[in-house]
Amino acid sequence: MAIKCLDTQIRRNLRTFPENLMLQVTAAEIAEVAGKFSLWFPLGTTLASIWVMLYLVPRLNGASFATLNRFQPDLGLLLIATPVMGVLWAMFRLVVAHTGRSDPA
Repeated sequence: MAIKCLDTQIRRNLRTFPENLMLQVTAAEIAEVAGKFSLWFPLGTTLASIWVMLYLVPRLNGASFATLNRFQPDLGLLLIATPVMGVLWAMFRLVVAHTGRSDPA
């Protein structure tokens, strides 16, 4: 309900702008940018998780990754599998999104 009221208020405010403005953004253009962001943002965050898992977490534990992997193999496997699966999942989402139907049903 609140979102509907906010949407109505935004549309009403957009109608009050002068028609001769150089920058006029439509709702479809905003949705397109938001859609692309929601597809590509997970890939960026999972790529950042590679640095966190393989560099930052071992340094916070006070040991190198090789030492963690040797003495805590379950943690080492977790630190490798998490970013790898995250990146694969984000890439899979992109492939599915870009090879799907282009016209909405």
